[in-house]
Amino acid sequence: MTWLSEDPWTLVGACGVLALASLVLLRITQQGKYLAWAGGAAAAAALVLLVELLWVTDRERIERVIYDMADAVEHGEFPRVESHLAPEFERESGAFSKFAIRGAVMGLDFEFIRVSRLEVHAGERTGMGKADFLGMAQWAVRSPEGGATFDATPPPGVGFSFGFREVEPTQWKVSRIEVTSVPMGGTPEAVSGYLSRFAPRASRSR
Repeated sequence: MTWLSEDPWTLVGACGVLALASLVLLRITQQGKYLAWAGGAAAAAALVLLVELLWVTDRERIERVIYDMADAVEHGEFPRVESHLAPEFERESGAFSKFAIRGAVMGLDFEFIRVSRLEVHAGERTGMGKADFLGMAQWAVRSPEGGATFDATPPPGVGFSFGFREVEPTQWKVSRIEVTSVPMGGTPEAVSGYLSRFAPRASRSR
């Protein structure tokens, strides 16, 4: 039944077509049963949409974390980013540390961040999950003199893999972050190193 909560629009569309067809038949035949059919189809569509609104899956919860973290990075809100990190994050994150994340969030002035090709897996029994996606961004590095240097990730973007753990029922947090691909021959270590160099500057500005 997961498909019903995550992608209800096929069923909603079918109910809408059925309701419209019933109204056309009602106008042609003047038979009241078609009015009942139209009402039933409309009620079914409304019920499906209600399920979509109320039934939130673990995959959707993980997606929300990804998009909220992207929005927090874009707006320079490191505490919001940090709130999504699991207690064991620093031990499992490897080279891509909280230090590097703080550097990116507070040391760079992001123009935009885009998430694409997001694939999410959530283990109901294990309480472990994963999100793989491509991230594209454009940002400015501000100098103390007031100038700025602009840069951007080359297409199709940097590949990321986020590990997740359900720390509490319905609450998923990031346990690790890995860079899986870098355009134009770059390396994950280069990405982490580039971001980390801004952390001292970010710390001074806090």
